[in-house]
Parts: sequence; C-alpha cells; structure tokens
Amino acid sequence: MDRTDNPELRNLIETALTRLVPLGGHLGIEVEGAGTRWVRVTMPFDAAVANHVGNVYAGASYCFLELCGGAIMAASLPLRWVPVIVAAQVEYPKAARSGLVFDHEMPEETAEAIVAGLESDRRHAPEYTLEATDEDGVVVVRGRFTYRYLRIEGS
Repeated sequence: MDRTDNPELRNLIETALTRLVPLGGHLGIEVEGAGTRWVRVTMPFDAAVANHVGNVYAGASYCFLELCGGAIMAASLPLRWVPVIVAAQVEYPKAARSGLVFDHEMPEETAEAIVAGLESDRRHAPEYTLEATDEDGVVVVRGRFTYRYLRIEGS
C-alpha cells in the first residue's frame, strides 16, 4: 500500500481528534501521518494519562483507541459517512508504560464492503477490530468496535 502522507487529510483528522473531540487534545494525541486507508496516531505517556501504579490508565488507552477508530474511518471511507460508536469490547493484553502508537491500514476490500453495506442499508453496523501498541511495538490495547454511520445530507 502507498503510504504517502496527505497533509490535508492529516490536518482534517487531527482537527477532528483534538478539537471536535476536545478530550483528544487533553490526551496529547498527535496525527503523525494519514493517507488513503492508513493513519499513524500517537499519544504521549505523561501525568495526564498515568494511573496510580505508573501505567497508562486503561480509560486513556480506550479513549485513544476509540478516537483512532474514527481516524481510520475518516481515512478509509467517503467523508459523507460519519462513524458513531455503538458498542465496544476492549482488552488490555499488557500494561503500557510508554506512549501509545496506532499505525493501521484498512484493506481496500474492507472499506469497499463497509461502504456497500451502508449504501444498501443505512442501519448497517459493521464491527471493526483495532489495536494500539506501546513505543516498543507490543500490543497493549485491542478493541472490537461496532459503528453506526450518519450520512451527511447533500453528499
């Protein structure tokens, strides 16, 4: 897959993750790159996301991964479809003691299947599994999310 960074898309996603959803800004989320069906998003490890035993707080990990789900949807689907999470199942395979990294590519056939489902039934609610790692590349949070999509009228 071509991983050419698209600054316009990267800025659009960063604005959505940090301004439209201000919690992303509080978490220090940064979109390092974005292109057709891929994004790379990071969250630093600092006092704002730490828990009482020195790990990344599970709630911060969940919020990071959930926001990254919106980022990959924005990079992969036509912008007329706005994802809204309706269910989540999350696990934490290992405690994180560093910043988090989400570096994900959505397969073209997956994006096409989601769009085809939405075009035939606006209530289509696909599941999508995502993972984030620590800075060493170890998976620290995994989630299976179910999305509904709002269609922006006129598109």
